[in-house]
Amino acid sequence: MSIKTKILRQLEQQPCTRAALKARLGNDKKVAKALAQLCEKNKVLCREGVYALCTEQARHAVPCTLVKLARGFGFARPASGGPDVFIPGRFLRGAMPGDEVLVSLFGHPQKEGSAEGEVLAVTKEQNRFAGTVERREGRLVFLPDVCPALCLVLKKGLDGGAREGEKVAVELLERGGTHEAHRAGVAMRFGSARSARASAMRCAWPPDSARAPSPTSVSSPSGSSATRSPSPTTSTARATSSSSASGR
Repeated sequence: MSIKTKILRQLEQQPCTRAALKARLGNDKKVAKALAQLCEKNKVLCREGVYALCTEQARHAVPCTLVKLARGFGFARPASGGPDVFIPGRFLRGAMPGDEVLVSLFGHPQKEGSAEGEVLAVTKEQNRFAGTVERREGRLVFLPDVCPALCLVLKKGLDGGAREGEKVAVELLERGGTHEAHRAGVAMRFGSARSARASAMRCAWPPDSARAPSPTSVSSPSGSSATRSPSPTTSTARATSSSSASGR
């Protein structure tokens, strides 16, 4: 099977970036050359860094940002302005709040006059979130503050020693085509979700922040500090336990 055929089969399943195609197919130079040739022949097009089959749906996709995510649906805001687009859950492709996405609008929405569509691809990921750790079916999971109805699995060995009920900041380490397939790692722990101090500390990691966390502890007005877990992007499978220091 030729590299071009392999690329077309991948794009039939889902539009994706060149980096993703290289990771799946290997041979960087051949993938780059084949993509260029497919684009020249109008079999593939590139939008916002994402490659897709050259269809009307892909040509007219609208750049958006996912601004709300709830159980079973989300809303995407077009970069050019206009009303938010309603995205049914089965068409979200695992997109998270803050993600930049390409959205294909439905020609016949369920509600007349409304804007509805589906996510074709995520073009820029938002991977940092603050929320609460809970235990479900015997394992620790993460509930983001921006969408508490969503339950993200914490990657084994990268829970940073977090305990049930604690406020934490996480990074998404693995992304799948659905939210259930995502895996997160704890980057910082803020203490009990019930304490006022935890709420104050959480401000150090806003869900929509694009900055990397400071390597130093963040102090609260009372002098206590949030405990930083080893960076999940650099730590090994062994996660070190740490607890928040207080009363110093």
